[in-house]
Formats: sequence, C-alpha cells, structure tokens
Amino acid sequence: MKYLLDSETISDLSNRKSSAYTNLNAKLRSMNDDDIIYVSVITLYELEYGYANADDSIREIIREKNNSVVDQFTILPLNKEGSIIFGKLKAIFVNDKKLNKKSAKRHNVDIILACAAIFEKCVLVSKDKIFPELKRLYPEFQCESWA
Repeated sequence: MKYLLDSETISDLSNRKSSAYTNLNAKLRSMNDDDIIYVSVITLYELEYGYANADDSIREIIREKNNSVVDQFTILPLNKEGSIIFGKLKAIFVNDKKLNKKSAKRHNVDIILACAAIFEKCVLVSKDKIFPELKRLYPEFQCESWA
C-alpha cells in the first residue's frame, strides 16, 4: 500500500506528548516492507510556516522535530494530473456545500492533498474531518485516521 501523511499527522509523530503519537508509531511499525509512506511537498510548506511563526525560543526544537520525522519518508511532489482532479473535486465540494466565492477559497490545501492521494493511489492519513466528506463526494479517494 501507499500512504500519504498530512501535516497534522506529521506534527503528531514529532510530538511524543500527542494523544495520537503511540497509535501512529504502532501503525508505522506494523507496515510491510513494500508499503510506501509519502509526505507531500505541501506539508513541507505548512511545516515551514509553523517554524517561521514559532517563538525564537522553540524554533530549533521545531526544526529538529520536523526534520527527524520528514526525513524518514519519501517526498511526494505535485503534478499536472493532480491539478485536473483538483478542479473537479473542488467544484463538486463547492456545489455540494453551496459555498459562496469567499468560502470556496477555504480548504484548498486539504483538497490538493486529497487530489495528490487520488492521483498517486495513496491512502491519505489524517484525522481532519473534511476528508471523510471528500470521500463521500469522490469515492475513489481513500482516507484513514491512525490517531
């Protein structure tokens, strides 16, 4: 199987005090040798934003934690084919929710991650509530929570 970890999952993996830490690590230890774990380049951007906005006193701790977790996994780039899926899924989501233009701009990162997972035939690992909703709208999308 192929799995794509979202930024919240990566954050939980880098924080031993997280309530999801034990379950996430147990799941990762149970993986087969042929399982592939990805982290999206988008997640790297989100982690860098967190680093840039952290207090100076904890920046280096955050940098070390982020690097120690992210370096364990393959980085998944974005691609043109995923953008085509994004256009379709975003339109389905906006129409289903009857969102106005301002509200339609929300959730882009989440939908981009879902589209990357769809295109790469990965299971997106997240506890974010939007993903089961996206699965309902686009049944090819696979998601799981390991928290």
